[in-house]
Amino acid sequence: MFLCLKSLKYRLMIKFLIEKEFKQLFRNSFLPKLIFIFPCMIMILMPWAANLEIKNINLNIVDNDHSVLSRRLVDKIGASTYFCLTALPDTYDRQMSCWRFPVISKRIG
Repeated sequence: MFLCLKSLKYRLMIKFLIEKEFKQLFRNSFLPKLIFIFPCMIMILMPWAANLEIKNINLNIVDNDHSVLSRRLVDKIGASTYFCLTALPDTYDRQMSCWRFPVISKRIG
């Protein structure tokens, strides 16, 4: 019974706090406008400000397979606008030696 009264007390406190906040919200003429306009402005402006498209990723590919299929895959990756093939080393050790800046390394085969 004590637990039930305590939770009832907290519910009443939260109810009064919510009522107080809404009274203050509607007392000010600027806040209701801001609550409506700000999300609309964010939805309008964010597509120009934040672009999630990824382009020009530097990529080294170590082709251990040397088959026709792996060569076609390397050519297809190189033709993509998303990747820039910086090197096609023969071995993984040679690829690590030409690693000047952070690149994504991919092994085939």
